[in-house]
Amino acid sequence: MANTLSIGEIEQYVNEIIPRIEKELGEVEDKRRMVELYNLYEDVLCLVAKYDFRVFNKYLELDDDMSNPQRGFYYHRKESLGELFDALNDMELYDKYDMVLISTAPRLGKSTTGIRFLAWIIGKYPENTQLATSYSDAITQSFYNGVMEIVQGDRFQKVFPESPLVNQNAKREEIWLKVQKRYPSIVFASVGASVTGRAEAGNYLYCDDLVSGIEEALSRPRLDKLWELYTTNLRQRKKKGAKEIHIATMWSVHDPISRLAREHADNPRVKIIKLPVYDENGESKF
Repeated sequence: MANTLSIGEIEQYVNEIIPRIEKELGEVEDKRRMVELYNLYEDVLCLVAKYDFRVFNKYLELDDDMSNPQRGFYYHRKESLGELFDALNDMELYDKYDMVLISTAPRLGKSTTGIRFLAWIIGKYPENTQLATSYSDAITQSFYNGVMEIVQGDRFQKVFPESPLVNQNAKREEIWLKVQKRYPSIVFASVGASVTGRAEAGNYLYCDDLVSGIEEALSRPRLDKLWELYTTNLRQRKKKGAKEIHIATMWSVHDPISRLAREHADNPRVKIIKLPVYDENGESKF
């Protein structure tokens, strides 16, 4: 198998080969053939996971018991969060967007999706630095823990054997893959923390829930201050060509994600996603 796949080869695997193997796995009765197919399926997912975010998610949870709703995060949410997975994949694989804005209600899986995306990105670009932020140290610490859990896993290491974990600093929420250098592979910092001299956004600036909650959302002065922190502190850390991801609940027309949505409403390089909680029948999509 080639070391690098072209876009056409990736699409062939994703749209033809992987579905074909999955179909046969669901129909095969011969145990020997089933083992052969499963081994092939595992190898193909491992090969393509480096290039396609959706396949990366499939491969991460290949051993999960899908009958358990607490396992198989992607498996159980690939329909309800499908637009989110597709947008992040299109942003990276096809360079389709410079910014993706995702708004939905809390606790629906958007942050877990973001954590998996960040792990995937630092596996792809271990010698660059990514910057991830949220409204509090407790939240960014949970992101750090989530990414660490993935990069220490066997499946991540099989997908990215050239990106081993070489150092981490839990107190400063920093992770180095492949080489230890001045800037880590990723830095997590709360929105008000100083990142000067600590981090830059080489490929991605990731902002997840910059607004702490309804109390802050009801205060225009606090939202204006938050916007200032974002524009003067975080956005200034982006290197040329770096992209942005904002995942949040839209609390107010004055919060950062809402302002960005208005500012880029007609920009084809900005994808704005609003994920509804309920379908047309009033049933929860999650």
